Amino acid sequence: MKLQDYISEFLLYARKERGFSNGTVANYEQDLSLFVEFLENEFPEGLADISQIDLIVLRAYLSRLLFSGYKVSTIHTKIAAVRSFFKFLFRIGAIETNYTK
Repeated sequence: MKLQDYISEFLLYARKERGFSNGTVANYEQDLSLFVEFLENEFPEGLADISQIDLIVLRAYLSRLLFSGYKVSTIHTKIAAVRSFFKFLFRIGAIETNYTK
Protein backbone atom coordinates (compact mmCIF):
# COMPACT_ATOMS: atom_id res chain seq x y z
CA MET A 1 0.00 0.00 0.00
CA LYS A 2 1.28 3.50 -0.77
CA LEU A 3 1.83 6.15 1.88
CA GLN A 4 -1.06 8.26 0.61
CA ASP A 5 -3.36 5.23 0.88
CA TYR A 6 -2.35 4.78 4.52
CA ILE A 7 -3.00 8.46 5.17
CA SER A 8 -6.46 8.23 3.60
CA GLU A 9 -7.21 5.16 5.71
CA PHE A 10 -5.97 6.94 8.84
CA LEU A 11 -8.10 10.02 8.17
CA LEU A 12 -11.17 7.84 7.64
CA TYR A 13 -10.39 6.00 10.89
CA ALA A 14 -9.98 9.32 12.73
CA ARG A 15 -13.33 10.55 11.49
CA LYS A 16 -15.41 7.36 11.73
CA GLU A 17 -13.86 5.35 14.55
CA ARG A 18 -12.38 8.04 16.76
CA GLY A 19 -15.11 10.59 16.12
CA PHE A 20 -12.74 13.47 15.38
CA SER A 21 -14.38 16.61 14.07
CA ASN A 22 -14.07 17.58 10.42
CA GLY A 23 -11.81 20.45 11.48
CA THR A 24 -9.46 18.16 13.38
CA VAL A 25 -9.31 15.72 10.47
CA ALA A 26 -8.60 18.60 8.08
CA ASN A 27 -5.76 19.78 10.33
CA TYR A 28 -4.33 16.25 10.46
CA GLU A 29 -4.55 16.06 6.68
CA GLN A 30 -2.72 19.37 6.32
CA ASP A 31 -0.01 18.37 8.81
CA LEU A 32 0.49 14.98 7.17
CA SER A 33 0.67 16.64 3.75
CA LEU A 34 3.61 18.68 5.02
CA PHE A 35 5.22 15.45 6.25
CA VAL A 36 4.68 13.83 2.83
CA GLU A 37 6.23 16.87 1.14
CA PHE A 38 9.28 16.44 3.37
CA LEU A 39 9.46 12.72 2.52
CA GLU A 40 9.24 13.46 -1.20
CA ASN A 41 12.29 15.69 -0.83
CA GLU A 42 14.14 13.08 1.24
CA PHE A 43 13.19 10.19 -1.05
CA PRO A 44 12.94 11.70 -4.55
CA GLU A 45 12.77 8.20 -6.05
CA GLY A 46 9.82 7.46 -3.78
CA LEU A 47 9.43 5.26 -0.73
CA ALA A 48 9.73 1.58 -1.58
CA ASP A 49 8.14 0.72 1.75
CA ILE A 50 6.72 2.68 4.64
CA SER A 51 9.23 0.97 6.93
CA GLN A 52 11.91 3.22 5.36
CA ILE A 53 10.60 5.95 7.65
CA ASP A 54 12.79 5.36 10.67
CA LEU A 55 14.01 7.36 13.65
CA ILE A 56 16.64 9.15 11.55
CA VAL A 57 14.03 10.33 9.06
CA LEU A 58 11.68 11.45 11.84
CA ARG A 59 14.45 13.41 13.56
CA ALA A 60 15.34 15.04 10.25
CA TYR A 61 11.69 16.08 9.89
CA LEU A 62 11.71 17.57 13.39
CA SER A 63 14.88 19.49 12.54
CA ARG A 64 13.28 20.79 9.37
CA LEU A 65 10.30 22.03 11.36
CA LEU A 66 12.54 23.68 13.95
CA PHE A 67 14.51 25.55 11.30
CA SER A 68 11.43 26.54 9.29
CA GLY A 69 10.44 29.25 11.72
CA TYR A 70 7.31 27.63 13.14
CA LYS A 71 6.26 28.45 16.68
CA VAL A 72 6.96 25.71 19.19
CA SER A 73 3.22 25.14 19.67
CA THR A 74 2.79 24.66 15.91
CA ILE A 75 5.64 22.16 15.82
CA HIS A 76 4.04 20.22 18.68
CA THR A 77 0.77 20.07 16.74
CA LYS A 78 2.47 18.87 13.56
CA ILE A 79 4.43 16.23 15.44
CA ALA A 80 1.27 15.10 17.25
CA ALA A 81 -0.36 14.41 13.88
CA VAL A 82 2.62 12.31 12.78
CA ARG A 83 2.60 10.46 16.12
CA SER A 84 -1.08 9.65 15.79
CA PHE A 85 -0.52 8.45 12.24
CA PHE A 86 2.36 6.18 13.27
CA LYS A 87 0.38 4.83 16.22
CA PHE A 88 -2.33 3.90 13.71
CA LEU A 89 0.22 2.29 11.35
CA PHE A 90 1.60 0.23 14.23
CA ARG A 91 -1.88 -0.79 15.36
CA ILE A 92 -2.83 -2.09 11.90
CA GLY A 93 0.50 -3.88 11.48
CA ALA A 94 1.85 -1.69 8.67
CA ILE A 95 5.05 -1.02 10.64
CA GLU A 96 6.87 -3.19 13.16
CA THR A 97 8.30 -0.36 15.27
CA ASN A 98 6.66 2.91 16.21
CA TYR A 99 9.61 5.31 16.29
CA THR A 100 7.42 8.20 17.44
CA LYS A 101 7.01 6.81 20.97
